[in-house]
Amino acid sequence: MSEEVEDELPKRSKLPYLAVLLGVAAIAGGLGFWRWSGSRPRISPERFFFAETLPMWALEHHRGGGSPLPDLSQVPPPVSALSPELEALGKSFPKFAAAREAAVRLNKALEGSGLRYWLDVQQVSKRPIVLSYALELRTRWKMGDKALDVMRVRRLDRLNIEMGMEGLTDDEGPVVFLDRLEPNLSRDLEEAFAEIPKGNEVDRAARAIFRGQLESKVGAAAVALAAGQLRRRSELFEAMEKRMHEGQVTFYRPEGFVWGDEFFERLEPYAKTGRPRGPLLLASDLRQLHRADEVLREGEGNRALLASLELESSLVEAHEARHALDPSERKVPEVLVAAVGDDDMPFANKAERELRALIAEIHDGAAPSCLAVARIVQMVAGRYARATPHWYASSVLLREMFGEGETYASLPAKACAMPDAQLRSTAAEAFKSLYGEDFVGAAPASAAVP
Repeated sequence: MSEEVEDELPKRSKLPYLAVLLGVAAIAGGLGFWRWSGSRPRISPERFFFAETLPMWALEHHRGGGSPLPDLSQVPPPVSALSPELEALGKSFPKFAAAREAAVRLNKALEGSGLRYWLDVQQVSKRPIVLSYALELRTRWKMGDKALDVMRVRRLDRLNIEMGMEGLTDDEGPVVFLDRLEPNLSRDLEEAFAEIPKGNEVDRAARAIFRGQLESKVGAAAVALAAGQLRRRSELFEAMEKRMHEGQVTFYRPEGFVWGDEFFERLEPYAKTGRPRGPLLLASDLRQLHRADEVLREGEGNRALLASLELESSLVEAHEARHALDPSERKVPEVLVAAVGDDDMPFANKAERELRALIAEIHDGAAPSCLAVARIVQMVAGRYARATPHWYASSVLLREMFGEGETYASLPAKACAMPDAQLRSTAAEAFKSLYGEDFVGAAPASAAVP
């Protein structure tokens, strides 16, 4: 696709941009846990309950069985006190809407008890399935006289269901999925230092902005260290897989910044020489990989990783907060209708909602506003660009803010050359031009850090 802003828009895709990817892997022929043999990992009974016991119990209900309650014998009193809500969740199966309602009540009970977990119900094969998350941060956002909480969560369960979203806003409010942000950031950091970078010219321009903003926050040495540590771990993992059985054995690979002791404890049985058919991997390879993971848990490299996560999650948080704080239906701006076409107004309405949220990323996000512009440019012309509602909203917004005649690859640097306050004002002016009214900003009011 040409990189000129004024170029013709491509044929529209009806698929949502950040769709829910319910990828069911070939484990026991269908939906299940990523399984390893070995002893129970050394984590707290409370965390083990939400990471494994509860999702496995819900999985049995998904399959048509299941006991009235999950095993509560090892959990502390704050968890066992939730038995009425848990029983109601079990009884709600196999009706998806009922399971969603039961999960909402359970989440409220979790919040009231001070337990920092959150449950999400998705639909697989027309039946509900429960995904579990650790609640890492709850931030209060305000816009005028409106206020609500935005949650940042991290996936706990090991069900082979992948959520292809960085954020979500539904009847429970806005959520940011940290576990989905980290793989993208890890890839961007590694590719920012690659000898032969992947992607097109727009991707490289956006990564250069991301790298520059992160270096200004934590220093160039810390960013380079983090990228090198990530690359080293990736190389060791790939070498470990290839070494044994001529690369015919493939292991589940975590996607976060830090894979953690639990992952390595579950792989240890596969490195034992006394295994009936012999080891599937070398113990020396596993130890070396474990050490490479441990160095990512602290020090300057870890500081750079956490800084990159904060930059990116603050933009997604502003995006989702706008969806929740400004949920009203609005007239679709004429320029957006002209881009999308008036033959599918439901699609145009989705694009309009994304347009407001993208403006909020630039105007309301805590990260430098040009980093938001770089993200938006990638949505339009990066290697993963697709003609979705986000694509149309991004295209119209870039044109409204920067005019015509600029190449997409030049826009990230042009945005970063502008003072931050000016760029935010430009986004607000674009809103007024599109909607005929002043943009009302939103901002975090308070944060509860665990």
